[in-house]
Amino acid sequence: MSKSTPLFALSLLASSLYTINSAYADTHLTYTDTNNDAPAKVNTIQIKANKVRSQDEKSTNYTLFDGQQNILYTVDTEKKQYTQVALDEVKKMAQEAEQLQAQMHEKITKDMVNLPEDQRKVVAQRLANFEAQQKTPAPVVTVQKTMQTINVNHIPCMVYQVSIANKPSRESCINNQAIPANDLKTLQAMFGFMNQMSQYTAKIRGEKIPDFASLPSYSLGLA
Repeated sequence: MSKSTPLFALSLLASSLYTINSAYADTHLTYTDTNNDAPAKVNTIQIKANKVRSQDEKSTNYTLFDGQQNILYTVDTEKKQYTQVALDEVKKMAQEAEQLQAQMHEKITKDMVNLPEDQRKVVAQRLANFEAQQKTPAPVVTVQKTMQTINVNHIPCMVYQVSIANKPSRESCINNQAIPANDLKTLQAMFGFMNQMSQYTAKIRGEKIPDFASLPSYSLGLA
């Protein structure tokens, strides 16, 4: 799924990724995640062509999304290494995990008939719980446009409320008119990549998580 390579090799193999910095990026975005119970988290996103560089302000490491190759690089500047993840590889792992789960379920169902009654009841209950969990749909995510407008760095933006399972999760504010169309498309591609990655890794763990891909917020540039 991923591999670790010295940073100089990355610069040789994908030197164009390193042109995405404050001097060369076409679009600069700042995402601020505020929480009443924790300090604000600030993430800077820089977009150029079909590549996105994302970095937490408190970290020296960063990620690079290559929309053309559909690959996510995570760069460790201290170790001078990077890891890369391709979506197709994670999808394959998720499919293999589902097949393995089905095989294990079949084997346990077959073998438990030979267990003592008390153990058989425990195993049967666990299987029933697992089957019920698999049938339970993932929490539904909704985005509602509010009538509130605020200014961020002197740029007006509309506030949207994101809810998961009918419970408010967060508020997002963006003015996608300030982002060039091509860069907005690249940003949406990265969000789609991350959403699919989350879905596949959840399948590997046997879990179900909210799917953000169908939300209208993606067309607005909201993660």
